Amino acid sequence: MGIEKIRDKILKDAEIEAKRITSEARAEADFALRKAELALEEKEKTRMKKGLELAAQEKQKLVSQASLEAKKEKTMRQTQAIEEILEGARKKLALAGKNKKYAETLERLAIAACKELEGAVSIEIRKKDEKLLNTKKIGEKTGKKIEIKNTLGATGIIASNPLGARIDSTLASILKEKDSQIRAELLEALNE
Repeated sequence: MGIEKIRDKILKDAEIEAKRITSEARAEADFALRKAELALEEKEKTRMKKGLELAAQEKQKLVSQASLEAKKEKTMRQTQAIEEILEGARKKLALAGKNKKYAETLERLAIAACKELEGAVSIEIRKKDEKLLNTKKIGEKTGKKIEIKNTLGATGIIASNPLGARIDSTLASILKEKDSQIRAELLEALNE
């Protein structure tokens, strides 16, 4: 074999070896690149997952805040509606003397108060309501001596006895006494 053939063979073997090394290097580079891409994809998935979790948490926080604000707004509106209803009731109570059933209500309140109090009973009433109460009838039903005083400025009555016992049966007082019960019933009605 001549030198040329040896040189050609060496060059050919070197070329084949270079191609093999290049091919292996490319394969290793492709493998390293794919591995890096997979790692990057995994990191991206992890970031995306964390991002989605944070977004979900933020969404839940916003929904919770919005829900709380909506509940506050609803409660405020319900409270306002209840106050308006009660204010309307107070205004109607001031006009109660014009209602036909008012005389019956006064009589029932007076009889109930007289039955609770010992001895003679003094009933305070508005001057314009004085003729609506029949003291004789109340006295007969309760067995009490009744005295009427037209010194009250509110609808309803205040009954007292000489011992100092006092029953406030003004309609405003009754409304105030029943306030929490009325509010609870109105709130329940508003929520239906």
